[in-house]
Amino acid sequence: MSDRPVCPRCRAELPAAAGRGRPRLWCSQVCRRAAYEERRAARSGAIGLRVERVVERVEKPVVCVEYRDRVIELHAPSPDPAQAAAIVLTSPRACRDVLDGLADAATLGSLHRGEHDATVRAAARLLTALRAARLLA
Repeated sequence: MSDRPVCPRCRAELPAAAGRGRPRLWCSQVCRRAAYEERRAARSGAIGLRVERVVERVEKPVVCVEYRDRVIELHAPSPDPAQAAAIVLTSPRACRDVLDGLADAATLGSLHRGEHDATVRAAARLLTALRAARLLA
């Protein structure tokens, strides 16, 4: 059995993801359109329909909320701070975003004394380390 998700209408295996964006729900335009027409008819009371998503394997926990005519996926809770820091440190862009956010907070005066003392000390250590490594003038 494959680990790929299946179309909730015809149970055909969905094609592999082609890139970024929302994951596919329907195997084809034909199934997507037919499901839309069925949901539209169900809203008017013509027929009953229940869309059910079957998932074989979950890499990332997701909470699903099922409504009468659609399934909404909610992201799992954020990781704990240590896990989040490890994730950020592996991404140069995420590191930059965090540092830019701290700089903006400092400029706006939202890094309050007491509450953010450890953050300010860590930023000072970072500046000292950057200068020592000759990465900052």
